[in-house]
Amino acid sequence: MKRLLDGQSILLVLFLGAAFYFVFAGFGYGRNSRIFPVAVGIVTAVLIVLDLASLWAPGLFFRTRVGAEGLLRAETPLAGAERAGYSGTRLVRMVSWLLAGALGVGLVGFGATVPVFIVGFGRIEGRASWVACLLMAVFFFIFIVGYFEFFMRIRMFRGVLFGDLLPLL
Repeated sequence: MKRLLDGQSILLVLFLGAAFYFVFAGFGYGRNSRIFPVAVGIVTAVLIVLDLASLWAPGLFFRTRVGAEGLLRAETPLAGAERAGYSGTRLVRMVSWLLAGALGVGLVGFGATVPVFIVGFGRIEGRASWVACLLMAVFFFIFIVGYFEFFMRIRMFRGVLFGDLLPLL
């Protein structure tokens, strides 16, 4: 019962509820518009359920570790969930990244902010290579423009510096 009332469990259950909300709300959209929220919502719900299962029954799955040692290396099941301690400066840095991303979207829109954010965050926080960061930035730029602008015909927010008004609702 203690694991059910753990903060991580409660947060995951709330995220699971949000994922189900997006799936069921997506079914009310048109044929093309429902593809994205339903697909992402279902995948997210499945991953959250797997995360909850590994949290509530640690011996159920082998934990995998992704890192510099190798891509995926199976480890023995852990007796309990590992806890990571984060310093206050790390928390301030992460919140600053989120605020900078929101400010960037507000000023110059999604098309310019998302690639710049990916390159900056990947290089500074993730310590990824320039090539990997640039490839991901190009991929997500193509996804934003291709999927939303051309396929769904949704004009993405361009930012106040390019003449769009901030949506208040």
